[in-house]
Amino acid sequence: MGFVVKTYASGEIVTSQAIEGGIHTVTYSSVEDMGDCRFYNWLDDTSKVQKYAEAHEGDPYDKWAYVWTILAFGIEKIFHWAFRIVNKAYHCWENMAGMDRYCGKELQPNEEFPMVNKIMKVLESKDE
Repeated sequence: MGFVVKTYASGEIVTSQAIEGGIHTVTYSSVEDMGDCRFYNWLDDTSKVQKYAEAHEGDPYDKWAYVWTILAFGIEKIFHWAFRIVNKAYHCWENMAGMDRYCGKELQPNEEFPMVNKIMKVLESKDE
């Protein structure tokens, strides 16, 4: 999961993604080179996207995110209490949710751990 930072007339697409080496911009030659992706138009104002991507370039990847996600999901289901552990490392969901929050249109409340199913539900409900 990532977000589009900019596109070029040549068809190149620059994305920001949290990958094993950290948050990095990844450039694709075309949409086809991106593989099986879903694209959502969520933001009304994209003027801050590039600034966010530049500010987070090289931030570390959160290898523990999957443990925290399972823990957060279980506690929310059992105790109906949403929480999130915040550190200086990111995983792909946090990178995208943070960018959306920075741009003024959050996908999920900051105190909730970003979950792909919740993110997709919000994005897909916008298209209906």
